Amino acid sequence: MIDSSVQEFRYQLLSDISDPDNGNLSEEYPVERFTEYVTAMLSESGASFDLSIGHIERQFGAGSVRCDAWGADLSEGRLDLVVSDYFGVDNPEAINKSDLESSLKRALRLLDFCKKTQLSEIEPSSKTYDCVSLIKESLGSIGQIRLHYVTDSEISLREEPEIEGPAGIDLQIHKWDIVRLSRAQASDTNQERIEIDLVERFGRGLPCLSMPGNSDEYSGYLAILPGEWLADLYEEYAGRLMELNVRSFLQQKGKVNKGIRNTILNEPSRFLAYNNGISATVESLNVEKNESGQEVITSMRGLQIVNGGQTVASIHRAKKADRCPHLDRVAVQAKITKVNPESLDELVPQISRYSNTQNKVNEADFAANDSFHVEIERLSQTVWAPGQQFKWFYERARGQYQVAKSRASTTPAKRRQFESINPSNRKFVKTDLARYQNAWAQLPYIVSRGAQKNFVHYMSKLKQERKNEIPDIDFYKDLIAKTIIFKKAESIARQHAFSAYRANAVAYTVALLSHKTYGRIVLKDIWDRQEVTPSINKVLYDWMPDVLERIVETAEGRNVTEWAKNEQCWKVIKEMELVVPEELEVELAEGDHLPTVGADARKGKVTMTSEDRKNIAVTMGLEADTWWKITKWGQEKGELSDFQCSLATTMAGYALGGWVKVPSVKQAKHAAKIVFDLQERGIIDSIAEEETYTD
Repeated sequence: MIDSSVQEFRYQLLSDISDPDNGNLSEEYPVERFTEYVTAMLSESGASFDLSIGHIERQFGAGSVRCDAWGADLSEGRLDLVVSDYFGVDNPEAINKSDLESSLKRALRLLDFCKKTQLSEIEPSSKTYDCVSLIKESLGSIGQIRLHYVTDSEISLREEPEIEGPAGIDLQIHKWDIVRLSRAQASDTNQERIEIDLVERFGRGLPCLSMPGNSDEYSGYLAILPGEWLADLYEEYAGRLMELNVRSFLQQKGKVNKGIRNTILNEPSRFLAYNNGISATVESLNVEKNESGQEVITSMRGLQIVNGGQTVASIHRAKKADRCPHLDRVAVQAKITKVNPESLDELVPQISRYSNTQNKVNEADFAANDSFHVEIERLSQTVWAPGQQFKWFYERARGQYQVAKSRASTTPAKRRQFESINPSNRKFVKTDLARYQNAWAQLPYIVSRGAQKNFVHYMSKLKQERKNEIPDIDFYKDLIAKTIIFKKAESIARQHAFSAYRANAVAYTVALLSHKTYGRIVLKDIWDRQEVTPSINKVLYDWMPDVLERIVETAEGRNVTEWAKNEQCWKVIKEMELVVPEELEVELAEGDHLPTVGADARKGKVTMTSEDRKNIAVTMGLEADTWWKITKWGQEKGELSDFQCSLATTMAGYALGGWVKVPSVKQAKHAAKIVFDLQERGIIDSIAEEETYTD
């Protein structure tokens, strides 16, 4: 019998998937919306990497093929496949062994389908083409398949399904039913706790030294872990072993360290001497004494590696890819901290932070990431939308909305009140925030790389641009305005009912709107209205089919999903000859800055063309630091005239003053020419990445 908390989770899940305004893109296939929801959870928890979503079902031989999401990580030799059974009703029948085996076998049959089917037999613009081409490219490098079965029903088994994977490939089956999904959602870390019985798994316990108890919050243990143990654990749990910030760091910096790899392969017995080891936290562990009186750890629950992720990933890589014959000679020192339950939420992130301060990047990452998201959460809880009727809800950790609603719903009336103030179609999570921001920042190819990679990129860029600056209410309102634009684009994609690549069409169309209007859309007006204007709506609707068609045709037979991840794709799209219509130009002009510099400005006789307005917007779109760097670059390279360097210096001064002085039409014309020329050559991006210029 499913308990009330699971029923409540199902109710919210069905509500999210059936709501046309919740931002999901798959109108005719609710199973795709369900799959998108679940794979986001799996990706955030480290149970899978970013996956492509698409409902594939085809006849093949005497049977059929079925798959709902797929992805490969060739660096780890892993292929992830997802098959979903979504019913969308309150009390679906339980999934039995026969149901489960049938679905799993149809998913595995996809491998034979990919081997025996020529790409020329498949429509190039279809998701099936993308899936088949990816698997064909990956088959020779795959050593493990993780097959995820997800359902909104309950799985009821008396015995496990009998499924055999391809010869020579490790097959892992992961079952995610409504009960397990609810449990994972309820966890603060959005994942299930890893439980390891060392004696059962490795035949013995782990000798350790325990720290004398002098704290009510934690206890500490020192141990030497065999490299084979770490490789084995990473083989099964992969990213789930890593604390969230460590996973993000690995995604950003790369999983395998060459120095670590060389030591493993060439000097394995010196690994303990050369390597700093790992730090880990556990919720609980069992310590016993062996026959010699030595303390040994026999089991652990809630294992999370908070420092040393590259070490573990490199050891696993040495075993799987390098076929290292002497991993038994690799030993790794480990500091294991058992954190008491009441201190878990506060202490584990701190241990993670301070364990990583040896890397100069990480401390800033941890501090900025924490403070940024905490402040966005606070603003979402305190800032009402105009009219004081509702607020947007930011889930700093997935599942917070459901927890908050459950706590508030002490009576039916209070539940309705919570849902009225916090509508479910106005909630968003960290990866959503990064999508909205990067799409508007004209980085659709980054957005197309998947939720986690896009999030890591956004946070890295945010740290560079804002340092440790805390977001204020204006930042928050602009964020919500971008959210509204993106959600409207998603709604329009559903109206067009594209057969594939909707997410790419949305990201690229939003980015193109930002690009073609030169950032002149007044976000404050969208915040005030809580909707886009009719002219913006029309542009999104009219442009989107053309954008998608251009993405597909310029792929020229390549995997369209992979092509959309390429910056070259964006360079092609932003050169499309799509014109901002007159009605939107008029709307943009109402919010344009008027020159305050020059004789005409002083006389109040400024007249501007549409081109003049664009030039001013482009000029004011750069920060003071970038204009300083343009000046420095022009002087050092000799590629800007004295007049241009002087103009860039003047613009830097205007920007430093908050653009209280708005450049004249003439100044903006010449300044915008500098910007356009340097952007065309890629100079703006390269100098923006340099250290801040100081005189």
